[in-house]
Amino acid sequence: MKVHYFTASWCGPCRNFGPTIEAVQADYGFNFSKNSITLPEDPEKEAQNKELAASLGVRNIPAVIIVDDNGVEVARSVGALDRNKLVEFLAAHKVID
Repeated sequence: MKVHYFTASWCGPCRNFGPTIEAVQADYGFNFSKNSITLPEDPEKEAQNKELAASLGVRNIPAVIIVDDNGVEVARSVGALDRNKLVEFLAAHKVID
């Protein structure tokens, strides 16, 4: 399983949710890729992130998408979850115990 987190610097809910997912990651030790769609300091990475977002059909952020080893979407959460809801979401899809 792979967890993709989509965010943007201009997104208020993303700024609130970012510390939450990072804290949960630190506590539970799962890996996620942070895919910012606004990276003026790294246009190449920004383009790659936008391409990934488009391929997964991301229309709203923040978004957390879990994909299996074949890259097939298993689950998606859109919007800023509180810590407990994020833990429930990740546990329900076997990302964390």
